Amino acid sequence: MSTLVAPYEWLLAFRYLRARRKEGFASITAIFAFLGISLGIATLITVLSVMNGLRDDLLSLILGTEGHMIVRSEDGPLSDYEAMARDLSDQEDVVSSTPFIAGEAMLSVGGRVMAGRLRALPAEALASKSELTERVYMGSLGNLDASGIAIASNLAFSLGLQPGATVTLLTVKPDEVRAALPSASLFTVRAVYGVEFDYSFPEILVSLDAGQSLFDLKDTVTGIEVNVSNPEDVDAAISQLKTHILSENIVLDSWRDINKSLVTALSVERNVMFLILTLIIVVAILNIVSGLVMVVKDKSRDISILRTMGADTGAIMRIFVLTGGTIGVVGTIVGATIGVLFAANIETIRDMLGALIALTGGSNELNFLSRLPATLRLSDVISVLGLGLLLSFTATIYPAWRAARIHPVEGLRYE
Repeated sequence: MSTLVAPYEWLLAFRYLRARRKEGFASITAIFAFLGISLGIATLITVLSVMNGLRDDLLSLILGTEGHMIVRSEDGPLSDYEAMARDLSDQEDVVSSTPFIAGEAMLSVGGRVMAGRLRALPAEALASKSELTERVYMGSLGNLDASGIAIASNLAFSLGLQPGATVTLLTVKPDEVRAALPSASLFTVRAVYGVEFDYSFPEILVSLDAGQSLFDLKDTVTGIEVNVSNPEDVDAAISQLKTHILSENIVLDSWRDINKSLVTALSVERNVMFLILTLIIVVAILNIVSGLVMVVKDKSRDISILRTMGADTGAIMRIFVLTGGTIGVVGTIVGATIGVLFAANIETIRDMLGALIALTGGSNELNFLSRLPATLRLSDVISVLGLGLLLSFTATIYPAWRAARIHPVEGLRYE
């Protein structure tokens, strides 16, 4: 029983990969094609991994700070929120439910005033938020009493504040007109925390009691933040909650709805980067096409001899598909290996490059980020591998078809 590819076809395919001296240009084209595919695949895997890491870090901070969904009322502040929070906590897939107050406020110290987003939560909830507590580098969130305040590092540095400092917090109650004078309250700084990203995160944290007093909400809150077991499947949880306990005037917003512009921007950026980097691979693939076309032209006599010896058009096509496909397959595998190794050790590489730049006296811009996260996903590696292999074999179709069309008489006419 004949095999799919005959042994002589493999032999000729690999022989054509080793161009002689007079065919040096075709050989150089093949080398550049191999290098281009390898670098393109490696770059694509590395960039996708870094973008995954940055996205995961940013979403982790969002989800750990402001919850997976928000329960609010269309009519204004929520009343009887404690009973609603308990009822929400009893539902399937709900991990926690926490009442909160959100608003705008201004900090005043020594005649300097800065605005910031204020968020009020129960003291025990603030102390349990790992995404915030891990970023506290001065003071503690566990000390937020009715007169305590935690501020973000940008406010702390701008106003020269440290734990123990006294600040004036200026707020305007929701029912007051814009022309009304803000009310002033004295607070003591208990903690200073920082975040790697600046995307509308709360810059002022106070206890829930303090927030109710500042905005004169009495026994009401802005809403309830709910955490579910699977944040990626939050829409299913919202559908379940809507049919169980919520009235018509209650609205549920998922973290995707609240941060829609950010989620959309991240998705668009990832897709655009994938497309741009794929063009690098396409350019390298075109080198395979041009190299094979030159090989076909140089080997027209050999092709004619093979045809007269009984080789059919399918055999000729397979020879050149194997010739070009080998470049693409090896280049794709080598590039994927480099990309995986680079992504898995990107933090070490970043540190080494940073140290090298500092050693040469350059400005170490790599220290702009405290770390460079990278999340390597098997699905991305498989997708990139599949893309590289598909383009590699697709590029060989035209040169192989052209080789198969060479008539024996035409190829030997001038020999």
